Amino acid sequence: MFILKSKASYIIAAPRIRRNEGCLTGPNKADAIKFDTAEQAKDWINAIRDRQIGQGFKRHELARASVVAV
Repeated sequence: MFILKSKASYIIAAPRIRRNEGCLTGPNKADAIKFDTAEQAKDWINAIRDRQIGQGFKRHELARASVVAV
């Protein structure tokens, strides 16, 4: 099982559709979105980044996360 970690927080939800906001993060590892494979986690964060690029986010505002095995 894999989760996504962004700096000191874990990603627990995707940004809401049609809103200029980032991913919802939290300090609790148990609340993080879980993926079966590392590839699924990477594909998910890349899809979020693509959607943010389409909404006009600047490069430094895009979602960033690393895949962590649980």
